[in-house]
Formats: sequence, structure tokens, C-alpha cells
Amino acid sequence: MNDETDVTQTDVNEQNEQNTADDKHLTFDDMLAGNKDYQAEFDRKVAKALSTAKAKWESMTDEKLSEAEKLSKMTKDEKAQYQLSKKEKELQAKEQELNRKELMSTAKAQLSEAGVSTELAELLNYTDAEACKKSIETLTQAFNKAVEKAVESKLKGGSTMRKAEDNDTLSEAEKILNIMRNA
Repeated sequence: MNDETDVTQTDVNEQNEQNTADDKHLTFDDMLAGNKDYQAEFDRKVAKALSTAKAKWESMTDEKLSEAEKLSKMTKDEKAQYQLSKKEKELQAKEQELNRKELMSTAKAQLSEAGVSTELAELLNYTDAEACKKSIETLTQAFNKAVEKAVESKLKGGSTMRKAEDNDTLSEAEKILNIMRNA
């Protein structure tokens, strides 16, 4: 009878191990099906994502339709004027981006010449050349002050130097012991 109990206990242990192994390999769908709270939360998140995407799409569509309606109501001269102003705005945006890139390139060169990391160029003001020049000067001064402060603290810090020992009178064992103590 004791053998039957051992065999039954072994079967139960194997079954539990298999169930635990199966639990470790749950699919996403199994997890959602097993817990209604997870399913509800997942449904809410999907619904929110869909509504956000739909609103964005509708907004873009409305903008295009309103522009098309606006153009259809305009006279030939108004259409030409509208297209011209639209092109001018696009041109200004491209020009500003080009100026920004040129200023950034110049700024990186100036920072490099000053010994300042060019990674800091992202912190500069690129609205115009004067603002960029002023922000380079400010950044360079702040960087140099920080470096100077760090160097001074390194030079101040640390323990005082010890007096050199007279190694001629010490035995080899004492020399080794002193070396180990100082290490």
C-alpha cells in the first residue's frame, strides 16, 4: 500500500511540474482569456489608440478638404497669391533650417578651437548669428570655469605626502611589510 502512495505522489508531482511548465509558456491570448481584468484593460487601450489614430486621420483629411474648398472658392488671382504665399512660407522654413545647420557647423568649429566638446553644440541658440556667438561665449566660459574648478579640487585633495623611509636600515621582511601596508 505504501508503494501505491509513492507512485500516486510521484504522478501528482509530475503533473504539477508539467502544469508549472505550461504556465511559463502562456501566450498573450491565453493570458487575456484567463483574466478578464487584463482583457478589459487591453480593450480600453486598443480603443483609445484607435480613437486617437482616427482623430488624427480625420484632422489631416479635414485640413486637406478645407484647403481644397478654400481654393475652389478663390478667384484665379487669389489662388495664385495663395500658392505664392504658401511657397514663400516653405522657402523661409527651409532657409531657417539651412541657416541653423550652417551656424551649428561654425559653432562646432569654434567650440573645437576653444577646446570645448562639440557635443555641447546642441545647447546653443541658433536663432541668428549674434545669438549663436553670444551663447558660444557663455558656454565656453562656463566650461572653462568648470574645468578650472575640477583641476583645483584635484590639486587640493588627497593626503599629504609621507616622508621617505630609510630603507638601508630595514630588513627585507620589514621592507616587504611596509610595501604591503602602503598598497
